Amino acid sequence: MPPRRRSDARLERLRRQRGSLHGARRPQHDHHRPHRRDRRPTRQLPVIPLAGSTVHLWRVGLDVEDSVAVALEALLEPDEIAQSRRFRPSRQRRRFVVSHGVLRQILGAYLDRAPATLRFVPGLHGKPRLAVPASPDRLEFSVSRSADLALYAVARGRSVGVDVERVRPDFDWRPIAARYQGRQERERIAALPPESRLVAFFEWWARSEAYVKACGEGLGAGEARLGEEPDPRWSIVAVDAGPGFAAALAIDGPDVRVVASDWPFTADGSAAFGGRQPQEVRRG
Repeated sequence: MPPRRRSDARLERLRRQRGSLHGARRPQHDHHRPHRRDRRPTRQLPVIPLAGSTVHLWRVGLDVEDSVAVALEALLEPDEIAQSRRFRPSRQRRRFVVSHGVLRQILGAYLDRAPATLRFVPGLHGKPRLAVPASPDRLEFSVSRSADLALYAVARGRSVGVDVERVRPDFDWRPIAARYQGRQERERIAALPPESRLVAFFEWWARSEAYVKACGEGLGAGEARLGEEPDPRWSIVAVDAGPGFAAALAIDGPDVRVVASDWPFTADGSAAFGGRQPQEVRRG
């Protein structure tokens, strides 16, 4: 076996530190297992309407109060809880729990289902999917988390991918750029002022990862796409994730309307959606 290139090791560290949920290997659930309703809240939210031409994007801060984390953990499957216990330190474990619990809240609000009753199965290349029958308006989703922030993209009947990256000033990005970026992208970043190049790299990385996720490819096949221009049928949208982050959204198809909002919490960890709609951030 040839020795691993240093840029490969950096690429793997970047993926691990990002904490994306995409492609995580998880055991398949037993769909006939009885629900543990004695320990899980089953409160449902008002149903969120979602048209086929619209993508909803939800932003969540993962560093929450103890009561919120405990309530969200009660929504998880036993294998999710077991997976969370492999994280060190405890802050990383809590962020994992919150991100998975919120995913259940969000999807439950679209499906008119109690969050704890949702089941997931590995899709193509391990990307998690809802265990529901296939249909033209099937609910598709993508999740990404980095540091204390998570983004959730939800669409109907079209593939979607989202990625968020914390911009780390000490990260050596040049070996990855040299290996994976196309010539035009390298030249574009090189033409920027030196102080702007790091952010530009992470913006490119977020766009590339979002596209790979939306295509539903595993890490090995996906790396071959990092330097490619997206297929013209795809829409790639830059996302404002806040200071210190770069983020992007990839959607299968043109004429996409993207709306975004923060996911609301109450003190007990339940969502205080109240029928509020996300706000439009991009059309076309």
